[in-house]
Amino acid sequence: MTIQEWDRQLSGMTPEEYDRAMRRRAWRRRLEAAGEIAAGVFALALLALAAWLFLVATADQCSAECEALRAELEAQCK
Repeated sequence: MTIQEWDRQLSGMTPEEYDRAMRRRAWRRRLEAAGEIAAGVFALALLALAAWLFLVATADQCSAECEALRAELEAQCK
């Protein structure tokens, strides 16, 4: 809604109607802000979930020396 349209709407209002319109507008802005915050939290949670799933799904990455030591220890234990 443009400023001119808003002025045209407000020009014919009584003070009570104006107060009601302003309260309604303030609530709408609060709800929009709350929706944006909720969407941001949801997006952050999805990103954290994706990172956690990536870490769970990938195998442990050991160096070649670690793998050689592991194989040597397994051979000694058998």
